[in-house]
Amino acid sequence: IQSAVEIKAGDSSVTANPDNTQQPQNVPKTDKPKVEVFVFSYCPYGLQFEKAIMPVYNLLKNKADINIVFIGAMHGEFEKAESLRQIAIQELYGNDKLWQYLSYFVANTTIGDGNCRQDSKCTDPIVNAIMTKIGVDKNKVTNFMTTKSEAIYNTQGARASELGISGSPDVVINGVELQVGRSPDAVKTAICGAFTTTPSECSQTLSTAQASAWFGSSDTPAETVHSSGSCS
Repeated sequence: IQSAVEIKAGDSSVTANPDNTQQPQNVPKTDKPKVEVFVFSYCPYGLQFEKAIMPVYNLLKNKADINIVFIGAMHGEFEKAESLRQIAIQELYGNDKLWQYLSYFVANTTIGDGNCRQDSKCTDPIVNAIMTKIGVDKNKVTNFMTTKSEAIYNTQGARASELGISGSPDVVINGVELQVGRSPDAVKTAICGAFTTTPSECSQTLSTAQASAWFGSSDTPAETVHSSGSCS
């Protein structure tokens, strides 16, 4: 299993493309856009996109259907276990609770340390503390993980295969795959362009700073909002 540094910067399957920009797409307009964000749960760039879309979810959660979709476990069994955990939280407690969990998970640099994230003895106390903090019963989550999460995980992987998606992150809005800049405002703009009638929330300006890759909460300068990388 690769270390955090190897996955973050030295893995040939993890690529950065600083010149990537959002391209015009013929996304069908609907009353409630369906947004699918395909990720590996420990992909540095998947985590980056989750940070970027979090404030957009909070802004548009009552107007758009925004969901994380897991495409497998590129980096090891610990990655699959985390995906199963997040599926369990979502199914048992709903999307709001999953995004609340993610807000703590993606910001925790200790989870991403190479000596920790590969070992459940190190990560389990951290994620258990997060679940306790947000009012999630870890025993219920563990039971769901061992009995029901995998079927949902497999269905999500099949959805990715159906669309030809194998990299993280990948964004599909109303069935159309597209490039999206990794700042909250860029993500908001992409989603808001898919409404039949644009809601008032779309007039709000969110941060134009690009979310940072990997674990942590720092941003990068606004002029690089369209740079990107992926795990594939």
